[in-house]
Amino acid sequence: MPNTKSYRFATMLVVALTAHVGRLSAQTHYDFNVSYFGGAPGCAWPAYICVNATSLAFGSANPLATTLMPGDDFAWDIKAQNGAYWSVLAAGNPYAWMAFPTVEGGERRGDFSLALSLGGITQLTYAEVGAVNCWAHVGTNWVNLPAGMQFDEMKLSYTLNNAFDGCNWGDPDITGRTVIGTTPTSLLPYFGPPEAGSIPWSSPALQMIDFVGGSEAGQLQSVTPEPGTMALMATGLVGIAGASIRRRALRNEQC
Repeated sequence: MPNTKSYRFATMLVVALTAHVGRLSAQTHYDFNVSYFGGAPGCAWPAYICVNATSLAFGSANPLATTLMPGDDFAWDIKAQNGAYWSVLAAGNPYAWMAFPTVEGGERRGDFSLALSLGGITQLTYAEVGAVNCWAHVGTNWVNLPAGMQFDEMKLSYTLNNAFDGCNWGDPDITGRTVIGTTPTSLLPYFGPPEAGSIPWSSPALQMIDFVGGSEAGQLQSVTPEPGTMALMATGLVGIAGASIRRRALRNEQC
């Protein structure tokens, strides 16, 4: 008759290993490689993007047919074609600049690193751990870009730690919250191609990034998100502003 303690320990070990392997098998890596060709005449900042100005590189996974779940990670690469590049005209920090728009509204927390390069040489890197995305995007929030920088490729490496309905701005208490999927709705970032970035606090908004060269073929499509998505993002921005004000008030009280 086998030793009872040894038998129990062996059983527990098998169960633990099986669960671990199950978790690993459920975590998937995706490579999203997007070729960007620029836009048609008039397809420029700030009103339009070009629906035919992008294509998926050979062997790339399709983000539009992908639903990310907690534990999944992806590498999202957008590369200008035909010798084209982006040039930062004015320093600023565009919001959701390298972030997928998503079908599902909610709160996402993840780790990411962003690299901008020109001719294969890194021009800028930026990373965050435990970044919180609220409402309808997954990726970066604000990214500080210096004036004069040029780049022809942008790559985001992102790990989705968790995703829940609603938004508690990173509150660790997840009681009663429901895990949600994360399904991208575009090959390009939330507000369109990189040159759609602007300095939003100026009036009128100033162009921040220019796209130099590239193809002039494409069709026009309004960059304005669907009303429901826009409402989610607007609510999120208001929430961010409120959280910032509360933190400032707390610091003043402590001084």
